[in-house]
Amino acid sequence: MRAALVIVDASVEQMRAVRYRRVETLAAIGALLDRCAASAHDTPPFELVVDSRLWIEAPEQTTLAAVYPDVGHARTPGAALAHELRASWDAIDCGRKAFDAKLQYSAFFQTRLDHLLQRARIERVYLAGMNTDYCVFATALDAFYRGYAPVILEDAVTTIGGARAHAEALKRAVAHFGAGVIARCAGVLGQHATAACGDDAPKGTAHARGNDSASAQLDSASRSASGGATERTE
Repeated sequence: MRAALVIVDASVEQMRAVRYRRVETLAAIGALLDRCAASAHDTPPFELVVDSRLWIEAPEQTTLAAVYPDVGHARTPGAALAHELRASWDAIDCGRKAFDAKLQYSAFFQTRLDHLLQRARIERVYLAGMNTDYCVFATALDAFYRGYAPVILEDAVTTIGGARAHAEALKRAVAHFGAGVIARCAGVLGQHATAACGDDAPKGTAHARGNDSASAQLDSASRSASGGATERTE
């Protein structure tokens, strides 16, 4: 099953606000990226890696601008990819990675993510980043609705809500999608996937095509944002 890794909101400012397992989560994501870079001439664990971060060009683009007025402003140092991940990200072949400007809790909302996944013929979507109980969960829901098999990497996600919010979100995910929705990075990085990463992962019924138009409109802007987002420093 062709798989993608979607890293949700691993930005400087959002990761900085996390106290629960921040260092461990960034290390886990970094290990996943390093494996992708090392697999340039091998069978990669993921066919595609997507860096999906809140990237707001104008407040009217999203209702989140009113909820979180100080977060996710495009081309600001805080909205850039977390420092700890940049070297690993840069080492991945350009043909296997993409930046996608995120506008809502779900990484699918009015973005080109569905287009990117379909183009790469992705069936399974592994999720890392934050917050487990908000954006990661919302993205898992939308992945399921679109016919993908969502898998949350429990040791590569975290939340500003702390341990309890993290655990409750994972429990809620299992209730929605079944036990196959939760996996650990070791299962992905190993030679063979663990049972949690196997073909028992949940899958929706059919791909939704409704976002293709919005994806096409945002494609050019998102590509230009990608370069500045990953290279910007504080």
